[in-house]
Amino acid sequence: PLFEVACWPYLATLAVLLEMSDDTAGTVELCIEGFKHCIRIAARFDMDTERDAFVSSLAKFTYLTTVKEMKQKNIECIKALLSIGLSEGNNLGPSWQYVLFCISQLQRMELLGTRGKQDFIFFGDEEVGSSPQQQAQRSMSIKGGEVVKRRAHGLGVSALVALGQDERQVDLGNSEAVVSQIDSAQIELLFNRTTGLSSQAIVHFVTQLARVSKEELALTDQPRIFSLQKLVEIADYNMRRSRLEWQKMWRAMAKHFIEAASHPNIKVCLYTIDCVRQLAWKFLDKEELSMFQFQADFLQPFEVLMVSTPGVRSEVKDHIVNIIAWMVEKKSSVIKSGWKTIFRIYKGAAQDGNEDVATTAFRSMEHIIVNNYDVLIDNFTDGIGALLAFGQCRCKVEMSKKSIEHLLQAADNLAVKAAASVASKEVLEGGPNTVRHPAEHWLNILRGLSTLVSDQRRDVRAAALNGLFDCLQKHGSSSFDEDTWRLVFNTVIKPLFYD
Repeated sequence: PLFEVACWPYLATLAVLLEMSDDTAGTVELCIEGFKHCIRIAARFDMDTERDAFVSSLAKFTYLTTVKEMKQKNIECIKALLSIGLSEGNNLGPSWQYVLFCISQLQRMELLGTRGKQDFIFFGDEEVGSSPQQQAQRSMSIKGGEVVKRRAHGLGVSALVALGQDERQVDLGNSEAVVSQIDSAQIELLFNRTTGLSSQAIVHFVTQLARVSKEELALTDQPRIFSLQKLVEIADYNMRRSRLEWQKMWRAMAKHFIEAASHPNIKVCLYTIDCVRQLAWKFLDKEELSMFQFQADFLQPFEVLMVSTPGVRSEVKDHIVNIIAWMVEKKSSVIKSGWKTIFRIYKGAAQDGNEDVATTAFRSMEHIIVNNYDVLIDNFTDGIGALLAFGQCRCKVEMSKKSIEHLLQAADNLAVKAAASVASKEVLEGGPNTVRHPAEHWLNILRGLSTLVSDQRRDVRAAALNGLFDCLQKHGSSSFDEDTWRLVFNTVIKPLFYD
């Protein structure tokens, strides 16, 4: 309670003295030490408002968010902020935002000070089809490979400001001063130490790092990927955490990966997809424990981009499908809960309407049917849904006809499985694994074939109609009871005559 009352006069006094004094050896050093002690007290006693106020105030004195000439006191404030990140990581909470944004700007200044190439040089969107507005924005903020506009940040707001020749010289001078006095190894140490953060602290860290990355990607013609790269590294460093901790981390990361993969710059989109691919490949090497569905969660960004995110480019979807097909071919033996997500991705690919995307997905689907048919049986509903989507896909008639053949093959296997279940009295006894009505799988297949009977393509229509009645004739007497026949008649056969 004492600090809660005294902290605001402390903050006002330290901020005013630090702003007015340039005496590094005396007043400035004491002010910075005062800031560090106040942050430690507020952080360790979970005083969130007071902690955020002191950290944000110290971050403001770094001058990293403005184009002002840095003095030695500003460099010392940068060092103090990094020191706080190293010593108080478990207690910083949302205040990690200020530390991580400081690090992001330090990396930008390091590239500028060492005359390194900025990220936008490699990620420049050179598409011929760029709109006039995009081309105008590009020429407005970049000129001859040099930044003439940049984002200036305040507390919770940012804006695009012009950089004249004088401002660019100041920025260059600040960068050289930062490079000469800030040890980059200390920054790497901060990221390496995330493995020691508590379960709650690592979630705060990842959430704020994603927030900083979103800010770096905000300018389509000047994208920066530093924090996006670090997000992948942090995920890799912390791969050994418990599944529950990892799940909380992944929710924050996955949301940002989905947003970044929808970026207007196609090169940023493809880079983001590759980042998720690298993480997924590493995570699949870890055995999935029973009762966990983390593989499905891990592949969810691919599904969201394929199925429910508007405006995703065809190149991105094609890249996603190729990655999934590659995983199916190389990692099928270790995929468990991920199969459901994979089938939903293939369903989205079939519904997309892009011939290349649908063809690649269907080729991989056939690879599963030929080499891992049990996977289709174990994930029957999602697998049949994907086959029906390929049957309705109008890219290729042959693809649709083959899908119908695979549906009829699935019906044959379903009949065999039903007969075996009856013989062993598994399903009829209503065991613990019996969740759905036995007719549900049949209805999925038959309703799908019934839908394809109204397809506009003659060959597909004929194949679906013949397949439907062949299936009823072949399996109806042995596999359907009275209730199932009633459902089939009302939901499959009668709709054929509605038109």
